[in-house]
Amino acid sequence: MLELARFYSEDMPKPEDTVEEFLSFRALYSELKLDLITDAVLPFLIANDMDRA
Repeated sequence: MLELARFYSEDMPKPEDTVEEFLSFRALYSELKLDLITDAVLPFLIANDMDRA
């Protein structure tokens, strides 16, 4: 997850925020039991109003 935090450091300067967002999305993804392929993730985020900070 540290690599993920570094990649998004300009958008989310605090690494713990990036990790928190990732864990939150992963929990939601698991709870909804979705089978999203990579191309479907962005439309999913937009449809669920998760594309804005």
